Amino acid sequence: MKKRRHILAALLAGVFTGFVALGLLPSGVQAAEIPAVADFTGEQQESEEQNTVSRQSFEDVQEGRYFYRPVYWALENNITYGTSPTTFSPDNYCTRAQTVSFLWRMAGEPEPANIQTGFTDVPEYSYYAKAVAWAVENQITFGKSPTTFDPEGVCTRAEFVAFLYRSTGALAPQNTRTRFVDVEDWRYYATPIAWAVENGVTVGTSPTTFSPNETCTRGQVVTFLHRWCTTLNVRDCGAIANDAIDDTDAINQAIEKAAAEAKVEAVYIPAGVYVIDAKKSIQMKSNTNLLMDAETLLDVTGNALEGYSVIHLENVENISISGGQIGGERYKHTGSGGEWGMGIRMHDSRNIRISNMSIARNWGDGIYLGTTNHTDELYGCENIVIQNCRIYDNRRSNISIVDANQVVIDGCTITDANGAAPQCGINIEPNRDDSGSIPADAICKDITISNTTINVRGKGDYWGQFFCFMTMNYPDNSIITAENIRIANCTFNGDCGNYSGANVSISDTLIGGTFYDEQNTELNNVSYEDIWRG
Repeated sequence: MKKRRHILAALLAGVFTGFVALGLLPSGVQAAEIPAVADFTGEQQESEEQNTVSRQSFEDVQEGRYFYRPVYWALENNITYGTSPTTFSPDNYCTRAQTVSFLWRMAGEPEPANIQTGFTDVPEYSYYAKAVAWAVENQITFGKSPTTFDPEGVCTRAEFVAFLYRSTGALAPQNTRTRFVDVEDWRYYATPIAWAVENGVTVGTSPTTFSPNETCTRGQVVTFLHRWCTTLNVRDCGAIANDAIDDTDAINQAIEKAAAEAKVEAVYIPAGVYVIDAKKSIQMKSNTNLLMDAETLLDVTGNALEGYSVIHLENVENISISGGQIGGERYKHTGSGGEWGMGIRMHDSRNIRISNMSIARNWGDGIYLGTTNHTDELYGCENIVIQNCRIYDNRRSNISIVDANQVVIDGCTITDANGAAPQCGINIEPNRDDSGSIPADAICKDITISNTTINVRGKGDYWGQFFCFMTMNYPDNSIITAENIRIANCTFNGDCGNYSGANVSISDTLIGGTFYDEQNTELNNVSYEDIWRG
């Protein structure tokens, strides 16, 4: 950690402020760089004159895109000024001159010892002259030839990662091999890309490709920079992959440090197996993201507890948890009671995104959204997104929504909940108070389930065992558990039930079982094997 902080201090010269603003991302793009689109030959160059651009919103940088936060972070820190007062051009190619200018500004615009570079295509009056001279002096670039830099040439993804790696002065990666089939070991960019993967700078354009020769877009460039400068690696706090030693304290220490340092926005867990003690839990803090490599496994040790959390969120906000796998301990469990061992337990938290994760084999639910106490001033969870996740083989339900509003479940595969009632894919089940009623604040509101496939272990149980989707079945049909539920473009391979949800609509969805409907659900282009209405 000290080495990394020293490098960052030298690089940034104290310019960073930064705090993560949670953005809504479509289909996993915040965890990976989008492959480049066609080159744009009419791109405006970033110039010294654009330093005066007002800090207004760029019309082409929409909230929800993977580069949204990185663009405004770069703007805040004078690393980039956009291509016009109202545009950033995130999908345009980045020139070689622009990339070294970004790095030079990130380093605090140090004066080069000699403005003469020896490159005939780098005029001393150009906006990038000092940046190129600095990059040459620091062996960040060696040019395209002994006499040319090619400032207007397109910068590839491999070139920029190599520039970034050299500019940091970072140590070589522990593992110089990557899972990318298009990154040969002998290439000049192999070590820089391995370093970038190991430090959470990139996860590639797919699980097996980096696309080294594709254009590095402006959105990708600022994303690479943002991740390097604002991410803390758990290894810096003592977590070591694959050593069979408990890593929970080290990961929590990293989260604590990240929460305390304004310029750190995320904690990164590289690929490998990390031992987790669910009795301690990974304790998330507000405004701190947890990012994991796709090949990161949180391997939970067995315990006898009736309830626990592998990842715990309580009264926190503005958090993203992305990537990796939670391997629960249900088959290593040493007790027999309880059903509350959760993969991710969330209480009274808001603005939370869970994406691109695998969550499996927990003693209770895969994901639980609720509250600690219905009598206090905290009222459950709000604005929760669960996207592109695989959630399976959890002992109770794969997702339980107990007290939460504004929940989006999108693009998920949810299968094989089994072992303790109700064994559902998604179950909405607020807790009743002492009188048997559901408090008004506990009714779950505004829930969207889309583009999701759910498979279950059985069919034919009217009371709700092994349902793909269910609003809880109570003997009193007047009890309402949820309001405003929208289900679209889903495949439910099994039974479903709306026993207690008001204003529910289902569209363009296959129900491969019986739909038990006691609340007059609105159906539009829905197929089912059978329907039962009480």
